[in-house]
Amino acid sequence: MNQTPDTPWAARFRSLLDKEEIRRQANMAATPLVSLDALPVDAACVILARELKQVFYPTTQVVDILHSLIERALGHCLQHYADARTYMDGIYRKDSPLPEFVPPACLTGLAGVGKSCLASALQRILPTDGTVNCPPESVAFPLRSLWKIDVRIQSSVKEIFTPLGGADGSLSDQVSSARKRAYRDGVSLLLADEFQYLTASAEANTRIAQTLIAMGYCGLPAFYIANYSLLYRLLRRPQEDQDRLLSDVVVMLPDPPESEDWSNTLAAQIGVAPEIFRIDPKTDGPQYHRFCAGIKRAAARLLVIGYRTARTERPKEGRTIVTMRDIKAAYESAAFSAHRSDNEIITQQVILNRQVDRKRRDLWCPIGQPENASAKLANEMTLQREIQLAGKIQQAAATRDERSALADQRASAGDGPSSAVLNFPRKKRRPTADMLKANALSLYEP
Repeated sequence: MNQTPDTPWAARFRSLLDKEEIRRQANMAATPLVSLDALPVDAACVILARELKQVFYPTTQVVDILHSLIERALGHCLQHYADARTYMDGIYRKDSPLPEFVPPACLTGLAGVGKSCLASALQRILPTDGTVNCPPESVAFPLRSLWKIDVRIQSSVKEIFTPLGGADGSLSDQVSSARKRAYRDGVSLLLADEFQYLTASAEANTRIAQTLIAMGYCGLPAFYIANYSLLYRLLRRPQEDQDRLLSDVVVMLPDPPESEDWSNTLAAQIGVAPEIFRIDPKTDGPQYHRFCAGIKRAAARLLVIGYRTARTERPKEGRTIVTMRDIKAAYESAAFSAHRSDNEIITQQVILNRQVDRKRRDLWCPIGQPENASAKLANEMTLQREIQLAGKIQQAAATRDERSALADQRASAGDGPSSAVLNFPRKKRRPTADMLKANALSLYEP
């Protein structure tokens, strides 16, 4: 087998072996919005939310996963497309030369952590469709990098595979046709997303398993995106299905609050409206992380609610400015209540390293997590909680004058409560029982 990427099938992935090139191509920077305040509040929030969905910063974790998928695609090409003659022999074989079965890999993680965004980034960075010439054949053969399966709640397994293997015959006939077409077209990856649509049906378990197993029989490096709820369903399948479908699982975690990846992610989101959001990604990043548990979708939602809060509460201040005070108000708002409940559960589970609410299986990975990454996340989130608690203790024990000074300091900075600890002068008197009680009641507030 040719070990160098010098054939048309393998050479297309050459540049993507460089992780920095992956990062460059995957990045989706914001185009700053202008005159957002000129729109009605609801319209402005719709535009802001739409633009935030377009932003994507490829973190180290994302780049590593994308790089792994590129390497799998390259390995597939090196194995099955050694040269033009081997390719033509495979084209005219009765059966496809692809492997009989390739266990699909699973990318899982919390809802909103960025799994589907990663899949979109993969589609952006992969080489565009083209053709390849194989003399003496006079026709040019297709060259495609990726197939994507479209899953919808009404779709049967046959309907899902119709775009790949045609509508005629049984599912087995469809898969057989898809295998031959995949080899002819040089397809190197097979992706399936949106499985949450299938989990809503009464026959979800069977249909999901059939879909994933059929993917494996296509003979391509395949991966599917799943929330934790889907993993619980697959764990109820027979052992042979679990061996096929859960043998290669990648868990995508939130970035740690003190990490450069998190501050860069927050900076990318703030970049949608930098004149409006007066939030420092580095100094405010850890506190912001506490409000969203590092979930990117929740982080974007806080910006939208924070903007609405600032505009409606301070309509006469001219240009809207959003600070961490508005983000805290957004966190405490009714509009963020579902995210807030999830945030508290996720944070407790990360710190305690155990499931805390067995009714919320969608928030707990049933097959474990990467030990090093999850330990780093837990340590940093624990540290941030301790800093927060220390600040609350000092605030509860402060005198009236000290509290007034702190309020003035925050007001002059245009900010709300932060994660910083204020160094008060030492006092002779001890905290009273009322002070300690007030502090105890505030421990679980953000």
